[in-house]
Amino acid sequence: MKHSTRIALGYLAISIAWIGASDFLLGRIFPESYVVISLYKGWFYVGGTALLLKFWLAAEESRRDVVEARLQDSAITDPLTKLHNRIALIDHLNVAVARARREHGCFGLLYLDIDDFKAINDTFGHAAGDTLLVELSRRLRSTLRTGEIAARLGGDEFVVLVEECGDVEGLSMRLMSVLREPYSVKGEEIPITVSIGLAEFPAHGGDADALLHAADSAMYGAKRTGRGQFGAAPEKEATPAG
Repeated sequence: MKHSTRIALGYLAISIAWIGASDFLLGRIFPESYVVISLYKGWFYVGGTALLLKFWLAAEESRRDVVEARLQDSAITDPLTKLHNRIALIDHLNVAVARARREHGCFGLLYLDIDDFKAINDTFGHAAGDTLLVELSRRLRSTLRTGEIAARLGGDEFVVLVEECGDVEGLSMRLMSVLREPYSVKGEEIPITVSIGLAEFPAHGGDADALLHAADSAMYGAKRTGRGQFGAAPEKEATPAG
């Protein structure tokens, strides 16, 4: 049974009991003034009910707003790192694509992956791996500037959306420097490196899916050259005219 239904039924039961008991007592104590007193009692009951209903509806609306806000937040936020999740990232990407097309602009995308993260989980345990991911996310968030949005796609994969054209290579080097500082987990100092793939709109893709694929491919290309590297996606080929 819903919370609101329980409240309504409880109030109805109390009201019936109060009306019956009060009518009986008033009839016994004030038999000559019973009608007048009952009239005032009715107005008191109506006014009190309206006041209670007002506060109850306000409380229900506030509770519903809190629940909806939590649901909305959980729908777009990664539960572990509190960064944006894939759904939120795609939304931001679609907005960025639409704006860049409208303004004939560009923007950048960085695809980050922790090198040999599986070995960290295998050696120190998944709890330690989660602790590392939370700390990495904190560093990532504190390093980014206005117009730079971080998201976790899942596992040890992260994406940074740079909403304006800028020095994405410089940002990549800055992130690699910050993120490779050792992480203290369970009394152990764990050094890591990240590989980063770079993609830009419109040079490497014309929509969200194409850009993510290009940046992902560039990241794996960087991994093949060694740990802790970054690389850019190749520019897409121009479509031949008619």
